[in-house]
Amino acid sequence: SFSSNYSINNGVGSPQSVSLLAPDFSQAELKYTTALARNLNYTLTLNNIADCGVSIINNQALAFTYPALLEPKDLVVNEILFNPKPGGVDFVEVYNRSDKILDLKDLYLSNLNTDRDSLINIRPVSASTILAEPGSYWVLSTNPDQIKTAYQTLNPTHFVQMASMPAYNDSEGVVVLLDKNNRRIDQFNYDADMHFELLRDVEG
Repeated sequence: SFSSNYSINNGVGSPQSVSLLAPDFSQAELKYTTALARNLNYTLTLNNIADCGVSIINNQALAFTYPALLEPKDLVVNEILFNPKPGGVDFVEVYNRSDKILDLKDLYLSNLNTDRDSLINIRPVSASTILAEPGSYWVLSTNPDQIKTAYQTLNPTHFVQMASMPAYNDSEGVVVLLDKNNRRIDQFNYDADMHFELLRDVEG
């Protein structure tokens, strides 16, 4: 058994079983009888693992996080650009107001058909895991580079490039944050009257 070659801290220990995955057997699947705790950082330590040649991995530590489950009001809409300048793009900024590490892969954006209070144009934020620490802000857009060029960005690493976004009307609309089960996490109803009254041009 390879079980003794792998160990996870925080009292988890070695797996019940280890399976090398075909076709090239360069990946291993570890199975544990007890579930890992969410919202926790772990370290997986590898020892005495050899390849087909002479290389041996000893005392190699790999850090990973098992994020918390996304609950209503964990992430909230902090800002929206719904009327960009010509050539610009919309963005939605979200804030992690919880004390949890959350995965933006679990988050979805949508519009709302206000006549029927029904969700429309549901779009996933990310196809891969992006860990959002407590108190962090994230900008969601189809073109982060354009936004970084047009605006001062204090945290340029906290942008997520979405494959597509719901279209947000220039006059009014609704931004809805959802989890993967279409449960509403937050909702923001906006309209153009929210702009500062003395602005001559509200584009951008």
